[in-house]
Order: sequence, then structure tokens, then C-alpha cells
Amino acid sequence: AMQANPKSGNTTVCVVLDTSASMNQRTASNLTLLDAAKAAIESLVRRFPNEQKNKFLLVTTRNGGTVESGWSDNQANFLQKVKMATARDCGELRPTLRCAFELLDKGRSFNDIDMFGQGRQPWVLIDSASIWLLTDGFTPAPNDTSSFLNLQATSCAGGELYTEAVRWDQRLWVTVLRFPGCGTAAQDATACPPA
Repeated sequence: AMQANPKSGNTTVCVVLDTSASMNQRTASNLTLLDAAKAAIESLVRRFPNEQKNKFLLVTTRNGGTVESGWSDNQANFLQKVKMATARDCGELRPTLRCAFELLDKGRSFNDIDMFGQGRQPWVLIDSASIWLLTDGFTPAPNDTSSFLNLQATSCAGGELYTEAVRWDQRLWVTVLRFPGCGTAAQDATACPPA
């Protein structure tokens, strides 16, 4: 799990929130998966309260990847955008992840972290950027899971200087929200408890 490191530099976490309609599934405690994801995000932000050192970005699966809270937003605005998220689209995770990696690349360019042909600046304390994907794991094409992380190279400025969409110091954390359910309709209906 992501841990706070008080001796480190800046922490950047790009939260990718699945807002597909399947996140409206309810748990046994009558909480939707989207509500559970929102609670987890708020808990993470409380662990990293220093706004000067910790940056949170929010990308949802709306329209194949929409930046809801970007580099110029503060934590209060980030949390407000998280609270306002609704699950009602056909979330596609691959273009949304690409959008998240491109958002992180823009931050690297803006902060002059990548100095192509000149090496890195060792005096700049920048921690690895993390992407935290919260999803129910539903994919419209379940047979396509083998190419899920085969992302195309970025289209950002300077993207032609490297071939991979994922940078060596970026981390992808995935939380798949699941809860026990009943069998399929083909199974005996008496095996499922009443709703």
C-alpha cells in the first residue's frame, strides 16, 4: 500500500475513478461501490494533509478519460470533485489510464523533471508518481484482458523522445472492488439469500 514518507519530497497521486454504471452495485451494507471508492479516496487524502508536498489529481472514466481535478486544484477542490462523481457512463479503462499517464507527463514537463540529453537533476526531490485505479473490474470485452495495459505512447510534447507510455518511476496501484454475490440465473434461485 502507499505509505507516507516524511523524509521524501513531493508526492503525486493520480486517482483514476471508474464511474461506469456498474459501480452502482450495492454491497450488503447498502453502500454502492462508488461510495466505497469515494470513502477510500477521502481516507488517503487524510493520510497526506500537507498540500505543499502532496498533490492529488482525479481522472474519471467519463468520455474515455476526463481530468476532473488537475495540477492547479487544491485538496479541497479535489475532494469536492470526488464527492460529485456519479456512476453513469460506459467507462473504458484503457483510454482513461492513458489520460492519467499523460497528465503525469504534463506535470513532469511543467516541473522540468525530464531533462532529455542532460540527465536528471539529483537535487530535485520528486517521489515516484502513483496512479491509483479504483474499479469494480468490469470490462466490456472480458476476453481482451491480456492487452489491458498495452498502452500507446503518449501524444504529449516530447513524447517522441521515449517509446513507452509508462515511465520507470511511475507506479500503478489497482483496487478492484468486489463483494460476495449470488450465482448466475441458471443456478437454483433458492441458493441466494433474499435481497
